[in-house]
Amino acid sequence: MDKKQARSFVALAFFALAAIACQDSTGPRLGYVRLSVQSNGGDYDNLFEITSDTIHLPIVANSISTLQLPAGLRSFELKGVADNCIVQGSSSTSVEIPRNDTVEVTFVVGCAVTGISIETRTTGQELPSQFEVLISSLPTVTITVNGTQTYGRLPVGRYDVRLRVGAPHCSVTGDSAVTADVVNRQVTAVIFNVRCVLTPLTGVIVFEENARLILMNADGSGRGDLTHGWGPSWSRDGTKIVYSTTECDYYSYLCYGSLATVDPATRQITLLSEARVGVQPDWSPTDDVIAYTDLNTAQLYLFNLANSATTLVPLPQGVIAFHPSWSPDGIQLVASCYVTGGPSRLCIMNRDGSGFRYLDAGANSNAYEPSWSPDGRQIVFTTAAAQTTISVINPDGTGLRNLVLGYTPSFSPDSRQIIFAGGNGLAGGNGLFVINADGSTTPTRITNGNHYFPAWRP
Repeated sequence: MDKKQARSFVALAFFALAAIACQDSTGPRLGYVRLSVQSNGGDYDNLFEITSDTIHLPIVANSISTLQLPAGLRSFELKGVADNCIVQGSSSTSVEIPRNDTVEVTFVVGCAVTGISIETRTTGQELPSQFEVLISSLPTVTITVNGTQTYGRLPVGRYDVRLRVGAPHCSVTGDSAVTADVVNRQVTAVIFNVRCVLTPLTGVIVFEENARLILMNADGSGRGDLTHGWGPSWSRDGTKIVYSTTECDYYSYLCYGSLATVDPATRQITLLSEARVGVQPDWSPTDDVIAYTDLNTAQLYLFNLANSATTLVPLPQGVIAFHPSWSPDGIQLVASCYVTGGPSRLCIMNRDGSGFRYLDAGANSNAYEPSWSPDGRQIVFTTAAAQTTISVINPDGTGLRNLVLGYTPSFSPDSRQIIFAGGNGLAGGNGLFVINADGSTTPTRITNGNHYFPAWRP
């Protein structure tokens, strides 16, 4: 019964008693009694019953009910006290109701919480905001990370308590399901220890999603947010990622930002401010320089990590280049090059700009987003013709093959697989897919969403 219903019953009882007392104008002399129950403590009771002879009066906790009764000695008893509550003093009392006056009758009830206290102790990185708690057949509830929450008003008994962490990179240390015995007027403590560990660096892929860099295991598990940025590339020792922070205001036609590096284990970010408005970086196999495109000039530059100096890679007159990728020996670069009005073609040059040449692959169609295989035998790229296609070619310009619809491809560390972005007519739509580098398998989906520029950790 809720408080509104209880107050209605109190009012009806009062009028009924008043009517009985007034039936006979020559009846007994009358007085008043003010009845109340003070309830306190945890999980305190809300509704009680006070009886006296044939009177059964429901009364709401911490409220007052006044009755008009015949004067004289009268006994009252408090009933309906919950198991987790104790009457402080006697549950019954006798009072003398004075003629034309009022007497007070107050019962005091002290209650104690009966239930389960759940605490989560969570350590690690990328902590979620909350977990789910399942207590036997009760409705699922939530608890904050590194928080404590008490679930009271539970009947005495045994309960199965389970913590559901939800985040794929977090797990309960020990048992995620325990048994808790609830004892009257006591709180049973349950503690869950949770450890959140970022994706292990072995077999890790970083990719771009809505201007955010995301880390993920190669099988699609263990996904975690890294930082804001575009176009990631791993250092060859696999300890850092270089990316671009460059953004452009298409109203003012101004671009700002630079390159930056991030340590995926510590989340420490280092801005490479000298590589101003740099985009599409690629870390050299020797880990000493980073190749990138200056967005203002569309020219290739090298950023020296030892002294932060930037060096222009000179190209033939009128040639602009995007998306450089290093050969495994760190001597050459492949890029997407074009002259105004002409198609985008794959081009190869030495790191000092000498030995510039085009690959025949781009002579009759637009070629973009090249990536050199770690074993040096192939270059994978995107061909933009009637449909955007993932293609491979040998560095000498032979062996051109179209593999599958998609874009932004790169190789696995063993050069045996290619990861790429789907969509553009590919069955299954957007997301990241993996295919054998020889095209012998159908694409295997590993993500869903607008994901681009995946890079496999060396």
